[in-house]
Amino acid sequence: MVNPAGVPAPLGPGVAAHFARLGSGVAGNLKRHLGAEPAGSVQQIFSRRAEHVGYRTIAARLDAAGIPSPSASDPTRNPHRRQSGWSTAALQAIFTNPRYMGTETWGRVQKREVLLDPTNPAAGHVTRRKRRTDDGYVSVPDAIPAIVSPAEWALPCL
Repeated sequence: MVNPAGVPAPLGPGVAAHFARLGSGVAGNLKRHLGAEPAGSVQQIFSRRAEHVGYRTIAARLDAAGIPSPSASDPTRNPHRRQSGWSTAALQAIFTNPRYMGTETWGRVQKREVLLDPTNPAAGHVTRRKRRTDDGYVSVPDAIPAIVSPAEWALPCL
């Protein structure tokens, strides 16, 4: 894989060494990070999707079962999010997150600095973040333990 500058992207030992310095192995253990109960909830969410159940129905069933949403299970980390129940946006984020199928991805978000006033550079700048549309990111399949299979992760949702 080559980044936009034409330099080969760091795969394998370089990526592993970087995250080993952080003390989390290659990318941390997602099941250990989530715990057994939330990992089971994620499996339940994907099984509902396999049954072609829509986002709102899945959210309503999770709320009825008393399963806390990601923001409600850790309110100190998510004070800006709704604590009352599951949202369709939370489900969409879970369904599009490749970590649940064991794929770790680095560099999907690109930061760039934009001048506040292009005619006056001394006015300062602001940092903007946006998702990359090119292949300038690193994606490593099977880097972490999968909670769902790639086939389950790829199913469309209604």
